[in-house]
Amino acid sequence: MSGEIKHRKIFIIILIPLILNALVYLLMFVPKANELVVYFDRTEGGLAFGGGPLRFSSHVISALYILYLLYISFTKISSKHITHGLTIITCTIFVVAEVIIESFFNANGDIHILPTTIALSAMVYYFTERAQIDTLTGLFNRETYYHDVDRMGKSVNGVIQFDMNGLKYINDTFGHIEGDNALSTIAHIITKSAKRNMYAYRLGGDEFILLAINSSDAQLNEVIEKFKTKINETKYHCSISYAFRDNRSLDVEELLKEAEKKMYEDKAEFYKNSSIERRKR
Repeated sequence: MSGEIKHRKIFIIILIPLILNALVYLLMFVPKANELVVYFDRTEGGLAFGGGPLRFSSHVISALYILYLLYISFTKISSKHITHGLTIITCTIFVVAEVIIESFFNANGDIHILPTTIALSAMVYYFTERAQIDTLTGLFNRETYYHDVDRMGKSVNGVIQFDMNGLKYINDTFGHIEGDNALSTIAHIITKSAKRNMYAYRLGGDEFILLAINSSDAQLNEVIEKFKTKINETKYHCSISYAFRDNRSLDVEELLKEAEKKMYEDKAEFYKNSSIERRKR
């Protein structure tokens, strides 16, 4: 799944509660139909507030929205990507607080900002996601990579680098759309090959990297073999290198340099045995 399709899917999901709430509240402006939601009756004492069977529909819809956010929060935090988890939990707290206020401290029906709260929470989540994710591939972007290296450096004990071979040749020969399809395909294979304690990033162009958190050398090799098997089923080719430290005496920057050195060697070997000229990479 390409990054753009993934973002479109996420955007549609978070819009569902907003659209449903909007449809319910539009009934307030339809004569007779407004009695299903909320309405005001003229009495001798003035206007009396009334609520119909759909009065709490926004709360039910919001509860479903909250459950979805909690599910995402759990998966993000359990996989140790704290930034995503904290963002989602913050959005959830605002929505929960507003649901409680309107349900238990709104006897006169004076407070009606739940849809606004949902909209703001959804937008915060969406734009936070956009800021951290590479649009084309759906992987974490370069900025998130640098942030995570700083934040999780002590826990990173393995890296795997992937560098697509022949991307420029594909772009020049078949067009950039085919090149984008190639990058999206490789990103998808990386995601499917990675284990739960690994994070995939697109560093830019045709360069990708996996950061492994408290993994083993065997796990890294398992990921590499799985990736090679899947990439061989496509028409694309990637140079792959990895580095592992079994103790923390080796600095994470040295670990990255070691993987990068092996990458240059692997790419040189590929172009030595390939009909594709190195300058057309």
